[in-house]
Amino acid sequence: MKNIFNLDGPAMQFMLSLRDLAVLNILFLLCCIPIVTIGPSLTALFTVTFRMAENKEGYVGREFLHAFKENMKQSIGAELVLILPILILSFNLFFWSSLKSILGTIVSVFCILFLVILIGMLCYTFPLIAKFENTVKQTLHNALYFATQYKGYTLALIALIFVQAFVLILTVATTTLMLIFGFAFFSYIDATILLKLLKRFYQEQETLAE
Repeated sequence: MKNIFNLDGPAMQFMLSLRDLAVLNILFLLCCIPIVTIGPSLTALFTVTFRMAENKEGYVGREFLHAFKENMKQSIGAELVLILPILILSFNLFFWSSLKSILGTIVSVFCILFLVILIGMLCYTFPLIAKFENTVKQTLHNALYFATQYKGYTLALIALIFVQAFVLILTVATTTLMLIFGFAFFSYIDATILLKLLKRFYQEQETLAE
């Protein structure tokens, strides 16, 4: 029983993980307040959760703030490139779907298709900025590649966005949990999925090179 509450025991490690997620979550939410800095906040969040998923944890607050500042310009640039067309397509989807015509249905289907691709790219863009050093153009190119070539992973990542939204509005209790731990927790799940994808990608590249 005594070992459970040692610094290296499972109970203490669990409590420390919860503390780190809470610190990370609060920093993420605070840095999202200007809205335009949501991109850099996501990049910083993934920088830390990638390290957590790889068991390379350090001082989460320091690592988050460093990544936030370091990737500010690139993240905002990528954010604007993706968000603007998403907003335009969303408006067009709303407009054309309200017409109740064959043309409206056809245009709506194309809007939905491109929205799925763009949201898929959004799922990869900030993790890629967190993980690799590239230009905005190259990062978006890589995000498009992963979004279209690994559809199963892409759909899983998009589904997690909707799960987060659902949990956020479900009850007062779940909203509270999201505000304390939730966004960091889901980012950790995303990071775990993405690390598996990157491992598969590297293995496929090695096979092609042989």
